[in-house]
Amino acid sequence: MDQPRFFSLAALGKSHPDSPDLDSPDLAEWLHLSSDDDNGRAVVEAVEQAWQPWKPRLRRQLLFTVECIVEAENAKQAWKDRDPETDLRYKELARSAIHAAELASQIAAWVPLPRDDNSFLLITLLAEWAVSGLNAMFLDRDHALQLAGSMIDRLRDDLKTAGHHLSYELLGRLASLATGRQEPFHESTMRRYGKDVTPTAPAADVWIENWDWLIEVARLSPNAEQANTFTDIMRAFLHPRRPH
Repeated sequence: MDQPRFFSLAALGKSHPDSPDLDSPDLAEWLHLSSDDDNGRAVVEAVEQAWQPWKPRLRRQLLFTVECIVEAENAKQAWKDRDPETDLRYKELARSAIHAAELASQIAAWVPLPRDDNSFLLITLLAEWAVSGLNAMFLDRDHALQLAGSMIDRLRDDLKTAGHHLSYELLGRLASLATGRQEPFHESTMRRYGKDVTPTAPAADVWIENWDWLIEVARLSPNAEQANTFTDIMRAFLHPRRPH
């Protein structure tokens, strides 16, 4: 898939479409359209005609939604293009999490209550590693698709509240232009975008086979949000940087 042709709204100095002091960018410039891109210019003209009565906030919200769609499409393609070692890394991480859950449960059974601080810390860290392993299994692709779908729904709701409308067909043409697709998104694709996403669970066989350990260890991690401290480590392992 081609790289997105637009520059991010964040490049304008803000990162959210609701920022009050940010004007919507020139659409053709945002998409980096060439002067001889007749199809692209036709899409830009149609969008500019549609959003003429919109407030700048709604225009930025449309572009922010398109950014989310591009991120989702890139995440989909990245998963398709993954190397064979990626699946092995998911399995290895799953096994390490299961081992941590087993060890945490064993130590918890050996050390009577009330536990001293050192024992409590060891058990908690092992439990959090196990929980983090499960959290890291959720693919960026699935989250990106769901986020983009939510942004489409929010955009249409906000437009309706303001008395405006944007067709799925025109949204699909703009999103196709931004993603560099040769074939435009079909209207039905935009209508269902991010809906009914079937989560992909790498190493699902490992998790299912050892699910009881995860249930057991969950009670040993009373402050589950601390498990997020390990997520970056795990994601770096799952998706290591490639030498250029």
